Amino acid sequence: MFAWLGGLPEWAQIVMGIGLLGVLVVLITIIARGGIRADIKAGKISLGAGTDIPVSNIEHLFEVIMDSAVEIFELSGNRKMAKQMKYADQKIAVMRTKKEANFYKLLKNHGVPHERLSSYEDCQLYTEIVGNMLYGENGVKSTKTIIRQTMRDGDFVKKEGKDFDTFIEDTMEEVRQNWNRYLNEHYESNVTNITGQSRLRIVSREILYDSEQLLVPDMLQIIRDIFMNGKRVHEEMMEEKERLIAKRKIEIKSIYEG
Repeated sequence: MFAWLGGLPEWAQIVMGIGLLGVLVVLITIIARGGIRADIKAGKISLGAGTDIPVSNIEHLFEVIMDSAVEIFELSGNRKMAKQMKYADQKIAVMRTKKEANFYKLLKNHGVPHERLSSYEDCQLYTEIVGNMLYGENGVKSTKTIIRQTMRDGDFVKKEGKDFDTFIEDTMEEVRQNWNRYLNEHYESNVTNITGQSRLRIVSREILYDSEQLLVPDMLQIIRDIFMNGKRVHEEMMEEKERLIAKRKIEIKSIYEG
């Protein structure tokens, strides 16, 4: 009957489970202490007739359980994702720095003076391309989007050893393919200006592609760092969730027995 719950994200399963448990506990409390009286002809059902638990206690019990659901939702969902992605954003910025530094080096190797690097047309284009690769959409999933979706799925936290290594390599490959696809679409070796004149870029797409392959080990380590931190954050939040549940259990018990 509840098989569909298994298809929900972890945080949704937790919230639904606690919510259902809250309703169940309240009903059991009412039934155990007061019973159920039903008048079918009158179309009425009375719960908890004669119960010796004050209604305010039952309401408080329900509030405690639902507050727990909301807090655990924050721990398992929003707060965890925010903390994971804050670190990821910092590491994606490192990716950007490495890519742009690599391009500056190529321009300098081909004779572009240092003082002209940031204003050079090809450099401005590449900077825009890198920003879209890492943060934007524009027809290609950005690196940040790939990382966020993978974090949200959450399966990576269960992976260890070789399985985790394979996961990191697969994720890096997905990111790298998106980079290459976007570069192929937006960085051409031959440029035609508004007057119809054409020129070759100082750094051809082939040279740029080959040089970026040398960055892959550094990028792979950054991806690993991002998801290792993601696992640490997950473990911290799960520990905090367990402490919260233990605290709420004591609270619920005191209300139920009071």
